[in-house]
Amino acid sequence: MINPYLDYKPFPKDGSPDDYLDRKITLTGRISNVIWQHMLRGPGDKPYIQDCYIDPDEDYKFLNQLVGYNIGTFPFDWDLYGPEHLRFYGSFGVVTGSSKRPGSKVDETYSEVYFDIVDLEMLPE
Repeated sequence: MINPYLDYKPFPKDGSPDDYLDRKITLTGRISNVIWQHMLRGPGDKPYIQDCYIDPDEDYKFLNQLVGYNIGTFPFDWDLYGPEHLRFYGSFGVVTGSSKRPGSKVDETYSEVYFDIVDLEMLPE
């Protein structure tokens, strides 16, 4: 069987997500159990099955926790993957919007990177 992910390249540890938008990449990390506040895509955006929060490995220089959207063809059992070290296959995207923080300027726009997940695999510890 041919590996369908041969054209996915590892995201460089010193790479900026903005330079890799919509490119097929892999990144490694874990599904987070501590959720930061993030902007989420709206219902009119690309359809997805479910979302999660990804804590990328600490050696990524410019990458912090991000929202991951499962755009694969089947639901992942996030509880199964809990503390496991994972390789995520997918691509970065950007969501933009205004802040909901009290006192912020209404006309100020913010953007945040997310990750569309097409598949994942558990890695050995």
